[in-house]
Amino acid sequence: MNLNFEDLLLQENFTNILQDKNQNKKYFCQWQIFQKQHQFLHNTQKGIGAAQAFHNISRDYFKHTCIFSFDLENTFFTSKNIGHLLELAQKEFFFHFKTDRIAIVVESHNPELAAILEQHGFSKAPEDQTKKARVTLKNAGWFAGGQPETMPVIFEKYATKTSFVVQPIKDNILHITDGTGVFMTLIKGTQKALLVDTGWGVSDIDTLVKKLVRTPFLVVNTHGHPDHCFGNCFFDQVLTPEKDKDAYKEIDAYEAKRQVKFTSQQMRDICKDLKRPPFKPYRAGDFFDLGDISVQAVPLYGHTKGALGLLIKEERILLSGDSLGNYVWLFMKESLSLDETKKVCQNLLNLPFDQFLGSHTRVLWNKSCIKTMIRNIDFVQSPEFQCKDEFYQQLLGYHTNLSTIDDADGTSGIVILDNRYYRQELSQQPDD
Repeated sequence: MNLNFEDLLLQENFTNILQDKNQNKKYFCQWQIFQKQHQFLHNTQKGIGAAQAFHNISRDYFKHTCIFSFDLENTFFTSKNIGHLLELAQKEFFFHFKTDRIAIVVESHNPELAAILEQHGFSKAPEDQTKKARVTLKNAGWFAGGQPETMPVIFEKYATKTSFVVQPIKDNILHITDGTGVFMTLIKGTQKALLVDTGWGVSDIDTLVKKLVRTPFLVVNTHGHPDHCFGNCFFDQVLTPEKDKDAYKEIDAYEAKRQVKFTSQQMRDICKDLKRPPFKPYRAGDFFDLGDISVQAVPLYGHTKGALGLLIKEERILLSGDSLGNYVWLFMKESLSLDETKKVCQNLLNLPFDQFLGSHTRVLWNKSCIKTMIRNIDFVQSPEFQCKDEFYQQLLGYHTNLSTIDDADGTSGIVILDNRYYRQELSQQPDD
């Protein structure tokens, strides 16, 4: 069988086998799609090809991970061929589907592959990301070299860490990432525009917004965490949720983490001299009239005690920040108790929207996923729930565990305090 490497990759067969009749060897090149259930990958063994795999990644990013498997023992996979594969993958992920990051998980004892990856601009991810990937693998574009649970080293490459990728959600709603894995959202009206969140602030988001709109614009934060507020330094005024004032005061403590996001010394030098504007609050119920489109701030307390969502009424879309999705942190000192978070979620079901869009994902989620999150909170508080070693992580100095549910309404993952280390949950009540 005479196939060049690109032909082999692009074929729609699930497994392509090259048979060497003289040596009776089989060479496997396969794209696999794994369904994520309870935050682990289970092999569905459903046959689809590379093109369909790429399509599924783009369409259904939060449920699927694309895995490329190959055997380095086979001489067919030379460094040249692997390099060809890397170039093809980057073309597909970075340009066709606007992925900002490719993560490759490799076996630690595989120096050959590590050297090839480094030659193509990939670098080792921080250890905390590697630990997280062993549990969820949720941020990865694709994997190479075997079964993910046995791979302790991550190599990653960003499309660029200091330039933006803009993804249209609707004609008047643009989802923007600066390559750090965090998204900002720009809502364009006929009279004004509204920028929701400002990211890590490693690139000049102000200049980009001025290129994308011809109207005045306002800037708001969904909550007071650093990965959504550091970019405030590019603006004279930013509105931040009133009840997140204390959380907002602490973001400078994350400057070292922010530093690793820069790839340009020039941008690092520029940003170090910029100051964040004074804290200016807004609150649930505040209304933003953008002309032909209106946006209202709604309570999304839980992830932080002051987090707010932005309800785009005409499009029936809720911008949810970090408060909803398949990996919601509910364990920090600034988080609400699970009981209070559940009440907030129940109230959301009465609001007029059909889908929500988070700040760490590029897909719209169905509103019904909130019902799954409520069930997940109930499950965590039931006698049946037990914290498990395989879900244990230390995050921000906390001992945490994970609970996930995948049902007919959607997918929910919540990160909570590990009750084997803490006898009592955080109990912070909202002010109203």
